[in-house]
Amino acid sequence: MVITYTTEESFIMLLYVRVAYDHELTVAYTMAQYPAKAMKAYEKAHAWRELFTMAKEQDLDEETIAAMVERVTGKPSPLRSDLS
Repeated sequence: MVITYTTEESFIMLLYVRVAYDHELTVAYTMAQYPAKAMKAYEKAHAWRELFTMAKEQDLDEETIAAMVERVTGKPSPLRSDLS
């Protein structure tokens, strides 16, 4: 018996695998205490709450956090006006 999938079903399965993989990376890097890699994985996995929580826990400066905000939103960070 051969199972065939539509293009849409294949895409959805591939997307699910990708999201699950990115999430597993965040867990692995966090447990291994590699915060910089964990934050990149959180960003890639679109896990914004975890990303910014870890950024605050790591005491990143406001300039670095502002750059993160701009990367994930595609908009100027409101933190930039406070930095001037």
